[in-house]
Amino acid sequence: MPDVTRFRYRRLAGTFLLLGCLSLLGPAIGLADEEAPQIDDPAVRVEQALKAAETPEEQLAVLKTFLKDYPNHEQMGQAVDHAAYLLSKKLDDTDGAVELVHQQLQRTDNPELVAEIQHVLMGLYNRPAYGKELEALVAEMYTLESMSYVDHLTVIKTAAAAEAWTLVDEHCVAARPAATVEAFAAAYPDHGFSEQYIEAAGKNRQGLLDTYTGWSAANRGDTKAALKDFERAHEHLRPSYLGVPDNELYRYWGETLLTKGDVDKGLEKLALAGIFGGDDVAYAKAEETFADHPGKVASFEDYLWKLRTKHGRKVEDFKAVDYEDQQQSFDELRGKKATLLAFWFPT
Repeated sequence: MPDVTRFRYRRLAGTFLLLGCLSLLGPAIGLADEEAPQIDDPAVRVEQALKAAETPEEQLAVLKTFLKDYPNHEQMGQAVDHAAYLLSKKLDDTDGAVELVHQQLQRTDNPELVAEIQHVLMGLYNRPAYGKELEALVAEMYTLESMSYVDHLTVIKTAAAAEAWTLVDEHCVAARPAATVEAFAAAYPDHGFSEQYIEAAGKNRQGLLDTYTGWSAANRGDTKAALKDFERAHEHLRPSYLGVPDNELYRYWGETLLTKGDVDKGLEKLALAGIFGGDDVAYAKAEETFADHPGKVASFEDYLWKLRTKHGRKVEDFKAVDYEDQQQSFDELRGKKATLLAFWFPT
């Protein structure tokens, strides 16, 4: 299975909003019909209250009541996560979210729930203003010897966002022994993966660490070391179908090249991250860089089209039956007609 971040602070729009699968509890909030039978299951009560809430403020009030009255409920970690999301993302109050999570840590005494809440707090510390707090929290949560590769990667990513470079370097070094093909295979003994997949996954672990050690070096002014790390990361990381690694490598690489004064290569890395890697931050930086250093093409859109033509992956020939029940070869259509491929997946 791919490396993932456990309990990372995450939110896709709508996730958790209605709590359709959440077993939260909560006090009655005066929303039930007086004639309806009283429901003793607090999970149902909170679900009903959140469905009825029309604003983030109302949703937050529902969750705050739960957090205060049931500090050791089994779903406390998820409830804190959602409340923090509402404050930091919907209401643009990260400091308020941090305060809320700290308050909950004072109320909750179940060790497993405390660990979940701490992970929520770590996610809120992913900005430079909280660098020192992040270092203290990580020291409280872990010992280096007890951490898995995924634990290290969670800390590394958060520390990089917080610009806590000492913390990034420390955990990159500590994670190296687990960033091998053998270590990956040992972590998933009943995986059923192919040897090729295991080898690629083990090397990918190395590439992820190289990405962050390089970015740390770049931010500490060691451009030469950073570029070496990025080159090594590029050799190890698994590319996406479109050929760009599924992490921040090209963005970091591009920004470092710009710092070095290599505008053409830096712009290309940033633009590739934007159009093939879906990196909106890199895309915006590329657009800004192009505006400051216009090239031989007329517009940024023209520049991107040239990159797509140069780096875009070409579809290999295949044959398929069209609507008229005629077999078509893609090579016969290449360069002659616009071809739309549509795939249906029966459910």
